[in-house]
Amino acid sequence: MPIKLMAASRKRPGLTRADYQRYLEFVHGTIARRERMKIRSYIQNHVIDGAFGTLADATHQQVADRDAVVELCFDNFTDMLATLEPATPSAASQDGKFFADECTNVIVMAEEEELPVPRPLGAFNPGLGIVEGVGALKVLHFVMRDEEVYPEDFVAAWRAAHELALEKAPFARDQLRRCVLNRRSRANDNDGAARKHFKMVDPPVYDIVVSHWYDTLEQAGAFRQYLDALQSISPRFADWSRSFFLYTRQVVIIRDTPRLFDATGTYATALCLPGVVADPRDTSGYRCGLRLARKPNSPPHKHLQASNTALAFHASCAIHQGATTMQPATVERESQLSYGAWRRSTRAKSRQPALTEAQRSRPFAKYLDDPIEAPDPAHFALMDEPCDPAKAIGPERINDLLDPGYLEVEIGWCNLPDGTGFIANRMLYPDITAEMIDWWFAWHTLEDLRYRIWYPPQHAGIMISPASRARILDPNIPIAQKNWGVVHHVTENCDNGMDNIDIRFMSPQDFGFDMSRWKKPHVAAFAGGEGWAVSVDKTDESITAPALMCHIFREVPGGLEHRTRFWMGCRMSQGRPESTLPPGVRVPREAVQGLARHNVKEFTRFKTFLPRVHAEFGDRFEV
Repeated sequence: MPIKLMAASRKRPGLTRADYQRYLEFVHGTIARRERMKIRSYIQNHVIDGAFGTLADATHQQVADRDAVVELCFDNFTDMLATLEPATPSAASQDGKFFADECTNVIVMAEEEELPVPRPLGAFNPGLGIVEGVGALKVLHFVMRDEEVYPEDFVAAWRAAHELALEKAPFARDQLRRCVLNRRSRANDNDGAARKHFKMVDPPVYDIVVSHWYDTLEQAGAFRQYLDALQSISPRFADWSRSFFLYTRQVVIIRDTPRLFDATGTYATALCLPGVVADPRDTSGYRCGLRLARKPNSPPHKHLQASNTALAFHASCAIHQGATTMQPATVERESQLSYGAWRRSTRAKSRQPALTEAQRSRPFAKYLDDPIEAPDPAHFALMDEPCDPAKAIGPERINDLLDPGYLEVEIGWCNLPDGTGFIANRMLYPDITAEMIDWWFAWHTLEDLRYRIWYPPQHAGIMISPASRARILDPNIPIAQKNWGVVHHVTENCDNGMDNIDIRFMSPQDFGFDMSRWKKPHVAAFAGGEGWAVSVDKTDESITAPALMCHIFREVPGGLEHRTRFWMGCRMSQGRPESTLPPGVRVPREAVQGLARHNVKEFTRFKTFLPRVHAEFGDRFEV
C-alpha cells in the first residue's frame, strides 16, 4: 500500500522565509530530482501563514513556527526505508542543515484517504492557481489526539466532528473543494529511519493531518469558520493547544501518477477507487489527483458508509470518562479507563500487585491461585535453538496453513533471511472446541483480572477502548466476529520484560486468507492480527516490535489443533504482508526466542484452563 511521509520544518537561523522556500524548491528540490531513489511523488507545501494552539492559550506549548511541509510518497514501506537509509548517505539527507532547523522537524508517516466534499470544483479553471482543478489554497491541519482518547477511536471521533463542523459552517461547506485525510498508521510507524533522515529530536506525535483545498487565499475565512465549529464540538477528542494549521502554496517536485482510460472511456487514475471518476485535468497529487464523483447507481464508498458509524460512536461514547451511556452499571462496563489513565496505570500493573478486595470477590479470581502446569520438556526444548530458516515460511505463504497435513516447521523459531522473526507452535486440545476459542478471545478483554488468570506468571492486565467495549458487549454481533477491528491493549512479559502490547485483531479476510478455502476441515476458528510493543518504562510511542500474529485452529482426531505463527518485524497492508525493517536490520534473537517460549507456556496453561472457565461462564459476558 502506498505510504506517505509528511515532514513539517522551519527555516534555520539567519534565513528569511523567502530564503528558505527558494532554497527548498530550487536547490533541495533539484537534488531530490537527481537522486530520485524510490520516491514516487514529492510535493512541497510552502507556508503562507498559519496559527498554532488556541486563543485561550497564554503561550505556545511547543515550537510553533513552520515554513514548509514536504510530502514524500512511496509505493510501499520497503521503498521508503530504502530511500531514507541507503547504503551510502544521500545528498538530500545531508543537505537539510543548510536551510532547515532540523532538530525541530515534525513527521507523520501516513496512509491517505480521499473524503467526499459537498461542492467539488465542477470545471477546470486555470485562473485558480497552480493546483489544477482544486484551487490555489491548500490548508494543512495537524491534529493532535487528546491523550485520554484511544488511538483506534480517534479517527472515528474526528470523522464525526468533521461532518458536524461542516454542517455548522455553511460557508466552509460551500467553499471546500477537496479534502484528504492522512492517517498516521502506527502499525507501520517504525520511524527510526525517518527520525535519522530528518535529524529530529523527540518530535511531537500527530495522528492525523487533514488537507483542505479552497479556490484562493480569499477563502481562508472559510477554514476558520470550519475550525471554530470543529473545536466547539464536545466531547473533546483533540489537544487543540498543540494542534496547528498552515495556509500553503503547493509546489510539485516529482510526480508519477499512472493514468488510464476505463472501460467506459472515462479518464481515470490506475489507483482510482471503484465507482469513482477522475477529472483528467486534475493533477493535484499522487494517488489523490482525482475529484470524487460517484458514477450513477454506484454504491457509496466505504468511508461514506463509515460516517454513520462515526456519528453513532461520537454520540454514544463519553470518551474521557470511558463510560458508555444508557447502560446498566456493571463491573464489565465500569472497568473502562481513558487511554491516558490506562497508560499511566500500566507501570503499577506490571508489578502484578495483590488483588484488591473487589477483584478478589470476582467469581473467577480463584483461577489466579491455580498451580501452573509446566510445558512438556521435549516440546519446550524445541525452542532452545533456532530452526532452519529455509524450512520456515514467510507471511506471504499464510494460505499454506489451510493445506491438509503439516508444514516442515510446526514448532520452532528463527530469523528469516530478511531479518524478520519467525515463530511456529502447535498444540492439541482434547477438551476445547472452536466455540470456546471465539468466546475466550472476546470474553477476556473486559477486565484486567480475566487476562491475568490466563497465565498469572506473565500476564498483568488488559484494556480496550469504549467503542471496542460496546462492540464486545453487543449481543447482535456474532461471537466469532466480535474482535474484528478491536485493539487489545495488554500488559505482559514475553520473556523479555514487561511490555505494553497493542494487538489489532482482524478478520481472516483482512489478514490475507483465501476465503474460498475458509471452511472445515481446513479451519474451525481464528484469532489474529497485527501488533506492536513498547516497554512499560518507555516514554514515547515509537515501535520496538511490530508483528503479525496468527492463531488458527482445526478439528482433528483427538480434539482441536492449534497452530500458531508469528512474523516479527512485519505488518499487513491491504491483505498483503510486508516487512517494516530497514535494510540490514534483524529482529533481536532474544525477542524472537522469548516470544516463542512465552507462547508455549501460556497455551500449555490454556489446554486445561479454558474448559473449566468456559464451563462456568461461557453463557455470558457480564458476570
